[in-house]
Amino acid sequence: MRGLLSALLPSSGTDIKGSLQSTESLQKAADYEQKPREIQDLMEILDKHLRLITPVEDSNGVDGSATRSYQLAHDYMVPSLRDWLTQKQRETKKGRAELKLAERAAVWSANQENKQLPSLVEWLQIRRLTDMKRWTAAEQSLMQRAARVHARNWGSSILSVLILGGIIGYLFQQQSLRSQQEKITVALDSLQKTLGPAVPVNIEKLLEMKRPNLVRPDLANRFTAASEPREKLSLAFALANFGQVEADYLISQIDAIEDRDTANLVDALRHDSAGSIAKLRQAASTCSTPELQRRKVRLALAALGIGDTGLPIDACEFEGRPDHGLRTLFIDEFPRWELDRTALVATVKDTSNPALRSAVCLGLGQIPAKQISNDDKTRIAELATTWYSLPDSSTHSAVAWLMRQWELPEPTLPDA
Repeated sequence: MRGLLSALLPSSGTDIKGSLQSTESLQKAADYEQKPREIQDLMEILDKHLRLITPVEDSNGVDGSATRSYQLAHDYMVPSLRDWLTQKQRETKKGRAELKLAERAAVWSANQENKQLPSLVEWLQIRRLTDMKRWTAAEQSLMQRAARVHARNWGSSILSVLILGGIIGYLFQQQSLRSQQEKITVALDSLQKTLGPAVPVNIEKLLEMKRPNLVRPDLANRFTAASEPREKLSLAFALANFGQVEADYLISQIDAIEDRDTANLVDALRHDSAGSIAKLRQAASTCSTPELQRRKVRLALAALGIGDTGLPIDACEFEGRPDHGLRTLFIDEFPRWELDRTALVATVKDTSNPALRSAVCLGLGQIPAKQISNDDKTRIAELATTWYSLPDSSTHSAVAWLMRQWELPEPTLPDA
């Protein structure tokens, strides 16, 4: 009903006749567009019972027939109704938003300056709480202009924040990169000064940084520039862990490799097993003179460490028969090489070559039992026990000797 009475109130400076409203417009103002019976009842109450409105007949129908419109019954009712409607509006959020819109629209119509526009909070409240379909032309113009102004202002603010955030993010990123680079430099300096068991520790520190794109180029540059063999070797070990296996260089150092670095050498070559085995075999094929026999044996042991039995067999046999000279060197060199014993067992367990089987047993037997972990000792003993039952005497005697060296019970042959 408040909407209906509000529609009948005349604007300032006009009398009640200036606000003559058709039945259809009043039905829309009262939100009774889908309730024709209810609007008739309401109009009857306001007209006949409360005497607040009065009907006016006119002949503006499409076919010239008379239509009915309404106006307020008396001029003196206007101030009281306006006060009452305003008071009722102020009691609700929606009403206050409608009053704010009307107030802003009135000021805007008189002085169209941006400072007269509703603030962003007011604009949002008006959009949320009022019905856009009921906005007057002045109110629509006001809200559209406010939308454009707030969009421009906030767009500029957001863009500025994004640019500032980007600059701050870039600065933080650069600071983080510098910090990472400093840590990498320290780790690489430490790596170049160490060999043996300390090498994997330093490599692990580099891997934990999870910045291979920073580590790899610095590593490669240092490897290329290094002139000291010990430093270059450590860098080659590390490069393999970052996907760059310098197999040719690593193999070239096999004659001078120290015992403590054999595990590092094998680990580096293992990162490209197929390529490394091919190059190890190629290098071994050039070892045709007696003075290069030990080099061939070392190449064979490196190949054994990364899963190859072909080259180790070549180092223990010649034309299908045991080569006692090379085989003796193989057994002698074996304890120098810190081979992963779990991987070793997996590599040789299915070999059918007696010379290699016996050479491995004799090589293992030279390693003091206290240097072998219980798990490795159990694993190797199980393999040796399996080999013990094989018919060749060389494997049989080598297994028995290994068990005595490690003070383990000698296996028994199954009953015939």
